[in-house]
Amino acid sequence: MSNHRPYIRWIACLCGLLFIAGMGRLFWLRFEVGDLYPAYSSLRCDPLGAEALYESLGEVDPGGVHRNFTPLDHVSLDPAATFLVCGLTVSPGALAVPRWKPLLDAVAAGGGRLVVTFSAAAMDRKAETDGGQPTPPGHQESDHVTGSKDPGGTDDGGVACGLWGLGLILLQGGKDGGNAHRCPGEPDWLPGTLIRRSPLYFELMDSSWRAVYTAGDRVVVAQRPWGRGEVVMVADSYLFSNEALRYSRSPGFLAWALPPRAPIVFDEIHNGLSRQPGLAGLMRKYRLHGVVLTLALLVLLTIWRQGTVFVPRVGDPVSGESEIALGRDATAGWISLLHRHIPPRDLLFVCHEAWRSSAAADRIPGERAEHVAQLIVAYRADPRHQQPAAVYRSICKTLKQETSS
Repeated sequence: MSNHRPYIRWIACLCGLLFIAGMGRLFWLRFEVGDLYPAYSSLRCDPLGAEALYESLGEVDPGGVHRNFTPLDHVSLDPAATFLVCGLTVSPGALAVPRWKPLLDAVAAGGGRLVVTFSAAAMDRKAETDGGQPTPPGHQESDHVTGSKDPGGTDDGGVACGLWGLGLILLQGGKDGGNAHRCPGEPDWLPGTLIRRSPLYFELMDSSWRAVYTAGDRVVVAQRPWGRGEVVMVADSYLFSNEALRYSRSPGFLAWALPPRAPIVFDEIHNGLSRQPGLAGLMRKYRLHGVVLTLALLVLLTIWRQGTVFVPRVGDPVSGESEIALGRDATAGWISLLHRHIPPRDLLFVCHEAWRSSAAADRIPGERAEHVAQLIVAYRADPRHQQPAAVYRSICKTLKQETSS
């Protein structure tokens, strides 16, 4: 049983490593799909993500596409760079002033471009929760859902004005109102029609805004100058998604929204994704690779030490008799002890000394004991020419003669 313990430990360690590797593979596959990330995230590779657009732009301009994981009030925007906020959820605080003012100031001062697209999955939740109730007068077709009532703005039930000069409105019942069409006066290389899947549209409250695409009489893509830069609002994020790039790509519109040969930053902080330095990141930062390798080596040595026996293992005691060697009597044990601890040439002397100190020597007459002593002395004087076994037989013969007489 004890001989199999090292193998059992090694098998247990191997099973543990296989389990850890399997779990790691499952987690990797889960993250590889990308559906753990919010919709229109550049880290998501399923149809609702925008990873295809991110990687495609990176292939066109290596090093010119980045992700932002820092709060908007800490963003350092390069001149002529495009800052893309893709898939912003429609909510009452979506265009709140404190959140966006530092970024807008950076755009105005540096000449960058801010592109904000809203989630195509944003439905009229208020209409869903208030289903069956009569629509208030004056809002037969639409419902104002978000905005920031800044000083100097109009009191229009939540329409954003003042800072942005623009309102967000969702159609009742979530109907998208058809595809979007290019407004007159826009460049001919822009697509004439855009696929639209969102019920959101804009209400332009400031004359600085210019409608680029409309669905019927409702604005769905708008642009305005902002200091040295500009701001673009897109009511639907579908054209930026992986699904649209596969089935309904619109390269002309994407080239207009995200100008080539300029840095492009995909914002992820609005998706709730932030980069927090962990233990592995700190180790890479401070170049602690040697420490990691040393710890791994210590772990391997510990496992090896626990699974390997460097000294012969003592057999398991049977029935508590740990001091008894089964299968041998006292004589065999004494002979084994003599073989291990007494040199062969000294064995006769040790036996003679043990015999003289025993009670058996007192029963032997003095002349016989003296004769035995003379045999021992003769053997000691010339051990090379006398065999120990022959001397032993002579001693036994002398003692037997005394006993028989």
